[in-house]
Amino acid sequence: RNVGAIPAPMASQSNSGSGLYLYSSNNQDVYHNSVIYRYGNSGTSCLYIYAGSGNNVVNNNLMHNGSGHAINIYTTSAVNTLDYNNLFSTGNYLASWANTNQYDLAAYRAASGKEEHSISVYPRFTSSSDLHSDSPWLDAKGMALSRVITDIDGNARDGSTPDIGADEFTPAAGTTTPL
Repeated sequence: RNVGAIPAPMASQSNSGSGLYLYSSNNQDVYHNSVIYRYGNSGTSCLYIYAGSGNNVVNNNLMHNGSGHAINIYTTSAVNTLDYNNLFSTGNYLASWANTNQYDLAAYRAASGKEEHSISVYPRFTSSSDLHSDSPWLDAKGMALSRVITDIDGNARDGSTPDIGADEFTPAAGTTTPL
């Protein structure tokens, strides 16, 4: 299996594309990424999986700050596991499953039967070019993965309850109580 721990990618195309794009990919593990798509129309997404099989998407922080989707799964048989992700979009639809728009996380879960432990919260990135987060809602919300033991900065991941996204962090004292 291939592990895709891509260091805090950032996409900023204006009207088309995806932050991460799997095209006819097989057995890819997309783990612990932070992606912000700063612009884009409704046809753009932070993560787009067109086809393939055996792909797993876990512990990712996907924020679309335009009118597109946080995640778009075109061929549903391309994914095995989709869970413990943060999916957030300022657009009209959070996600697309089998070429059908899903308004929010509840609709996406119902359509896909996946993302049981995923959340949809504003990720509080440091900036649009620094995807470190201090969001208490992402702290300790991931699933431990033996294949990813360090974060983007080389810091050790929590062995039982890692943070969602590329960065392992401790929220600042006084930050809003998590959900």
